[in-house]
Formats: sequence, structure tokens, C-alpha cells
Amino acid sequence: MAVVYITKPGVKVHLEGNHLLVKGEDFKQTIYTFNLERLILVGKVELTYSALTHLLRNNTSVIFLTRQGNYLGSLSGLEAKNVFLRVSQYERLQDPEFKLNTARSIVSGKIRNMRMLIMRMARTLDSNLCSDVAKNLARFSSLVQSASSVESLRGFEGQATKIYFKGLKEGFDPDLGFTKRTRRPPTDPVNACLSFGYTILMNIVAGAIGARGLDPALGNLHELSYGRLSLALDLMEEFRVPVVDMTVLACFNLGILQKDDFYTVEPQKKSDFSENGKWVEEIDILISGRDTYEQIKGAENEDAEGPGEDDAGVIGVFLKKEAKKRFLTRLEKRLSMTLYYPRLDKKLTLRQIIDRQIELYSFYIRGEVPLYDPISPK
Repeated sequence: MAVVYITKPGVKVHLEGNHLLVKGEDFKQTIYTFNLERLILVGKVELTYSALTHLLRNNTSVIFLTRQGNYLGSLSGLEAKNVFLRVSQYERLQDPEFKLNTARSIVSGKIRNMRMLIMRMARTLDSNLCSDVAKNLARFSSLVQSASSVESLRGFEGQATKIYFKGLKEGFDPDLGFTKRTRRPPTDPVNACLSFGYTILMNIVAGAIGARGLDPALGNLHELSYGRLSLALDLMEEFRVPVVDMTVLACFNLGILQKDDFYTVEPQKKSDFSENGKWVEEIDILISGRDTYEQIKGAENEDAEGPGEDDAGVIGVFLKKEAKKRFLTRLEKRLSMTLYYPRLDKKLTLRQIIDRQIELYSFYIRGEVPLYDPISPK
């Protein structure tokens, strides 16, 4: 199944027969929908009613992102009819032991994948720092196994992730300014790509969860919260490293992205608005020709971006339009990469593995398998 991104601002998506036509000033593009799984609209892209109904009838999801890549929302066709699977989810939610075991498995899988990448970097770069980070991550793996509560697991996961990023920065040119994981907003090119990539990944996982008939809000590691896709955040953890982090490393080390492929957004000062009505510009995104810093900050999904710190009042860094296309192309190439999948004893693409892991989780919810086991790509 295909995934299509539309990143050109100001275009409109029309229905032409049984396919879509993207039209703008001096621009036309045809999109065939017979095998289209997901249409992702980035920035100011319009969608006609006839195009939208066509997509929904074909069970194609439509994802809306801001031009910085922050998640706004999504539309999809008929909900999956497996109500009994959701009933099992609700029942499992009342079982503290099930939640603890599941959360432990998710955190263990994430740390295992982070450590695997850092160990490779230690060997390739001959980095003592990466070697030390790998040892610390191994220590956290042991602590996770003895954790007695989901709250302590969240603490271990957060600490391990901070340590991991201290090692990951060794894989980038220091001139990029990447020293730690920052968000709300990302403050350097590497963090800009990580944030954008994690948002895309979350939507891929959430789509697979919905397709299986699971409720994406019922997580185990991530707390239940109004509007939060906690299960999607849970099940994307094992894919952060093999899908997004590896893509970002490749983009900068292969020269796909450079420092000048990014632009900055400064914090919006309240003094910029007078008291005679111009304050509306600060809250109405339709009035301004560009997104303000506060609008970007408000639209960002903090959980979709992984651990980080609040950086209020600092300059945000984001991908330019053409650079965003190159990043998405590389990300799709990564998702199309085939890896050995032990559960089925065959090679699958990373995108297919995501779907199979969601399938595994549904088996786990129904009690058909004793444990949810995250992947560990070799």
C-alpha cells in the first residue's frame, strides 16, 4: 500500500474520475488511489469535498500536519468492526500486572534498540563516550527488569533516553549544534528532523492500530490522557531508532541535508501586538501568512516527539520545503527496507513489520500469546 505526502503550499486536491489531481500555480500532479493507504497533507493544502469522500470510501486515511510537521489531526473511513478486541483492551486496562509487564517489555525493547545503535557507533567511530553510554544503557536494562511499578519504568525510560542522546550526538557534525534532545521547539537541525520523523512515525503506528480495530488511546507505559494516543506512543517506542534515528543519521552523514536546509522561527513577543484588535492575529492562524512561534508551540504534540525539555523563549529550527521532501523520501526508503522478522521467519519491509507488531499486540490482548516482544533489528 502506498503513502503520499503533499508538501507544496497553496495547492488544492481535486477528484478527477477515479484519481486525484493536485493543482496549484504552474503545478499539477496525479495521484492514483487504488492502492493508496494514507495521504499526508503538510501545511496549507486544500482538499475538496469530492476528493475527501472518495478517499474515505476507499478507506484511505488523511493526515493533517502543520508545515513544521506537527500533528493536527486525521480523518479515516469506517471504524474497524472488531468490538470484542476493544472489550478485551478495556478489561486488560483494569489489570495492573498486565500493564506493568507490557510497559516493562516496551521499555526493554526501546533500550535494547538504543544500545544496539550506540554499540555500533562505538565500534565504527572508536568512541569511548559511546562505549560508556552503551554500558550505562545495559545497566538500565537490568533496572527495568526489577521495576515494581509503571511509574518507575517511566523514570528509567526517561533517564536511559537522555543518556542515549549523549551518545547519539557523536554521530553528527558538531557544527549542527546538536547536544541534547530538545522540543517545543526543536533548536537545531538534528532535533528538527527527529521531531518531524517521530510525528510521521506516530501517525503510521496509529493508522496500523486503527486498522486492527484497537483503541489507540489505551496505552500501558504512557498515561491515559484526554486526546492522547497512548497506545500509539507505546508501540512506536521500538521503532524510534530503526526508523527515525537511523534516517536522520543517514540524512546528515550522506549529505542529503545541510545546515542551510533549515529556517528559524523566533518567539512571538506580546509587544508586537497593539491593544486595538491586533491581538486576534496571535490566536487566528488563518489571518497570518506564516505560522507564529506560539501557534507552532501550541500545535505540537509533545508525546509524539519523545523525551526532551521545555525550551520556552528560544528560537525554533525547522526544515525548509525542499529539504522536507528529501527527508521524507529518505524516510520512505528506510520504511521500505527489508529486515528479517523472526515471528514469521521471513523478510519484511519495516512498514510491514510495524503492521505485524500491531497484529502481535492484538494477539497478546486476546491472550493468544504470553508476551508482547518488541523487534530488535540486526
